[in-house]
Amino acid sequence: MNFNAPQLITVLIALAPVLAPAVLTFVAYVVSKLTQAQQGMLHQFAQDTVRAVEQLGAGKSNTEKKSMAVLMLANILKQYGIKSDPQLLDTLIESYVNQLPPTDHSA
Repeated sequence: MNFNAPQLITVLIALAPVLAPAVLTFVAYVVSKLTQAQQGMLHQFAQDTVRAVEQLGAGKSNTEKKSMAVLMLANILKQYGIKSDPQLLDTLIESYVNQLPPTDHSA
């Protein structure tokens, strides 16, 4: 069975209430395996990465910006010797994106 983008989005939205707890549980489990210092660094780096990509990624699609952010965060963590899971980074980036203030596109 092939899905086109709108169908896939509809399916994901429908499944979100079911998938969200599982994803959050997974993220909490992975993060709990980090030291307190690593957890703090992970969250700070994720927050800073989201802010940087929002500025650097002007004119790019949300998908492109998210890919940039995940790659950037993975590279930062690698420099500090923190192994990372792409799904964890994706979810972490998404959580910080959702905390951003809404943008005013009317200006």
